Amino acid sequence: MSRSRHSVFWPGQVGAEFQDALLPLNSEHVIEKNVTDAFANSGLERWLHVRDVNDLVIVGVSTNMSVEATARTAGSLGFRTVVVSDATFTFDRADIVGTMRMAEEIHLMSLTNLSGEYAEIVETALLL
Repeated sequence: MSRSRHSVFWPGQVGAEFQDALLPLNSEHVIEKNVTDAFANSGLERWLHVRDVNDLVIVGVSTNMSVEATARTAGSLGFRTVVVSDATFTFDRADIVGTMRMAEEIHLMSLTNLSGEYAEIVETALLL
């Protein structure tokens, strides 16, 4: 099986940089993520454990890619993980037989895959 290393948000690509409104503060730790799972080869798990962080809130793009991969790993590693459903999104995509699936359908299925087993799914209003 061949796997493309190109991603919409691959580091160094136009559009992958921080937006001005979301620039990290000097006090915030930034990791570079080179694959869908934020834990893979990033040192994130160790960084969290050293600081005794056990609760994670996950937001971002894309629900069925980076969000789902990261939440699955977080849950499997024993972190109490929350995914914020209205602070994640995805894109329309063809399935493996070529049928186009709408983003909302993919988004809901990804959240369903995570719910209970790997993460708690909440909306922003409930979290705040």
